[in-house]
Amino acid sequence: MKKNHIIALALLVQFLTAQVQSASIYKDNPKTDRLITYRTYDSVTYVNRLDDTAFVLDKNGDTIANLTCRTIEDHLGDTFVVMIPKGYMRQLYKHRIREIEKLRYGLKDNYNHELTSMNYKYIGWFSEGLVVAVKRRKAGYLDINGNVVIPFKYREAESFSNGLAKVKKGRRYGYIDKTGKTVIPFKRYQATDFKK
Repeated sequence: MKKNHIIALALLVQFLTAQVQSASIYKDNPKTDRLITYRTYDSVTYVNRLDDTAFVLDKNGDTIANLTCRTIEDHLGDTFVVMIPKGYMRQLYKHRIREIEKLRYGLKDNYNHELTSMNYKYIGWFSEGLVVAVKRRKAGYLDINGNVVIPFKYREAESFSNGLAKVKKGRRYGYIDKTGKTVIPFKRYQATDFKK
């Protein structure tokens, strides 16, 4: 065998071993019956079930939050980014009409209370206390309580990094701070995330 094949095989074995070890808390656990997906992030595990319920487990397998949603995408403290189904839409695909489920995002707390409306087309991941949200094809930023911190006026927006975020107005990119003030003007047609 070639050296590259051996390394790839070793990495695959290592990955599968880690998956089996992380799944050990789900074995013979009635809470995880009808499990769709799970993923571990920051010492907590998001578990999404077939019946549109999801919950968060700590590293000991204790439930932190039990939410009604399709999936849990991210969290910061007691605030969770969730995705829920919102009906169906028809779409023409390869000369046939098919129905596609509409999915919407929102924020919930660990008691399953909605912090925002569940009408966002997309909500990203928390970064530096703020999260990117998209509503009516415009991007803005929400805080941990679901309040709009930076209005929905950008065509594209990225997460904050080192206090700045890359955003797009019209066809040009610029950088803003956490108050929404333009730090680097909108002059570039291409840009990368800001890193010091």
